[in-house]
Amino acid sequence: MFVSVLGDSISTFTGYSQAHYPVFYTPEECTELGLSGVEDTWWMKLIQMQGWSFLKNCSFSGRKVIESGLGYVSAEQQANLLRSNLAAPDIILIYMGLNDFGSGIPVHRAAYMDGNYDFHRSYCEMLYRLRNMYPEAQILCGTLMRAIVKNRLDWVFPEAFGSWPLNLYNQAIRQAVEQERCTLIDLAATGIRYETVDGAHPTKDGHSNLCRAWKICLDAVETQHT
Repeated sequence: MFVSVLGDSISTFTGYSQAHYPVFYTPEECTELGLSGVEDTWWMKLIQMQGWSFLKNCSFSGRKVIESGLGYVSAEQQANLLRSNLAAPDIILIYMGLNDFGSGIPVHRAAYMDGNYDFHRSYCEMLYRLRNMYPEAQILCGTLMRAIVKNRLDWVFPEAFGSWPLNLYNQAIRQAVEQERCTLIDLAATGIRYETVDGAHPTKDGHSNLCRAWKICLDAVETQHT
């Protein structure tokens, strides 16, 4: 099973992300956060644990879901990078939305707001595009997990930026996944929190936390289908 990854900075890694995309997990950052190699990332750990084969990573730092659903040619080009010259993905792992949350992107845009797109509509559009480009692929969509900061017992995860709390973004992901007939990986429902250095970017242990949550949810999905 060939697996491709779609995400933001959390899922980047030098030498695996696209060469022209901004990457958070550079060799210097990996040393600081305790990662010895790509095998310590949540997505590669999961791929190896499941016995899958890595295909492509189309994640980049700062990426928002709303930028993936606007209908621009660049969105099509980015989705096209999930395939190689020899194969298309059998599975697509998606973990995106924290940058939308952190930027206060409206989950649902009211009639009086400027613009046509919001987080929910953009997530739906992103999944619609992917389903049409990769009709045989299983698209696995993770809800957003809360984090802790290493050695900061006083730090509290921000539940909202502006008037849009995290649980509304997760509800929008659940609705989009159901609407577009993809597979929900409800990471938030596990209650697991992942360790970070700054409230967003996982340490080595944080990547293990993320991988554990994905594995729990995948096992639950597989049980439902047996």
